[in-house]
Parts: sequence; structure tokens; C-alpha cells
Amino acid sequence: MRRSTIINIPLLDGRHKNSRPTSTPVLFFLEGSPQGPYWELAEYVLSGLTARWFRARRANYIVRTLQRFVQVFDIHSSGRHVDDSSLSDTLSVYCYIRFAGTQNFEAEIWNKIDWALVSSATVWNEFRLLVDFFDYCQEEYSYLNFRAQKIKFTKRSSFMQRGYTQKRASVSVVKTFGTSWVAA
Repeated sequence: MRRSTIINIPLLDGRHKNSRPTSTPVLFFLEGSPQGPYWELAEYVLSGLTARWFRARRANYIVRTLQRFVQVFDIHSSGRHVDDSSLSDTLSVYCYIRFAGTQNFEAEIWNKIDWALVSSATVWNEFRLLVDFFDYCQEEYSYLNFRAQKIKFTKRSSFMQRGYTQKRASVSVVKTFGTSWVAA
């Protein structure tokens, strides 16, 4: 799993004389490949702040959500090639882990990310943030995104539904959750 950190870079809008200084959060990878800033995320956040799609607090939330997603991605993908279905599987795993937390997992690999369970509303918000970000990456850079599978996104999309179904499964399933996640 790549180590990462978030750095707030101060910005000043030089176009306006009385503009207040602000900052934009940037996710930096400290090791692994690639090292350095997550440029696509930085551009997404900067364009969102500039266009006033969201404010600084939401920008921080977006960056922290992507940082958590990258952690799950690194563990779940284990260096395998990424295609649209594996990206979707990773999103399912992310939603499930955020919803269930990792404290009850016996699988050693998930202990690296010590997450408490969160509400379904939080999972839903993070799910939408991730989908929106990957939509942006698909439009701007022609990257893979979750819509490549032509999935109809509803309030209870298949990703979320798999997480809820898994959450309701027996405690023994939760405790033995390993690197390969299978929907119930």
C-alpha cells in the first residue's frame, strides 16, 4: 500500500484585487508508482474551486475520500491490471469496507487501514464523489470509469446494494473477509 499525505497549497487569485487567499488540498504519493502529486485529482479540485462547484471544506473531503479509495485499491488490486470491471469491484469493496469498518476482519491485510464503520449516508456521499471524480477523469483524460459498464445509477446502485447485502450477511463472513471480495 502506497504511503500518501495531503498538503494544502495556498492560492491567491491574482485576477481580483481584494481576493482572499485560499488553499487547495493536494494528495501526494510518498512511495510506489507514481510518486508525487495526484495531478488529475489536483486539477479536478482546483477547477471545482475555481468554478465554485464546491467550497474548500468539500474539496478536503473529496481528497480524503480519494486517499482512502487509493488505499483500498492498492490492497484489493495487488498490482494486477485494472479494467472497468476491476475498478467497479474495487468501488464495491470500498463501499463495503466503509460501511462495515475493518475492526472485525481477521484478514491481516485489511488491518493496515483501521477504519470504524460509518453510516450509509456517508458511504453514499463518498460513492457519489468517487463516481463524479472518475467521470471527470474519463471526460478530461479518457480514463476508465464506472459507467463503462453502462450500469444504471440509482440511489441503491449495484455497488451500494452489494455492500448492504454483505453487511447483513453473517458475522463469520465479515470476520473472514480477505483480499478477494465476492458479493453475496
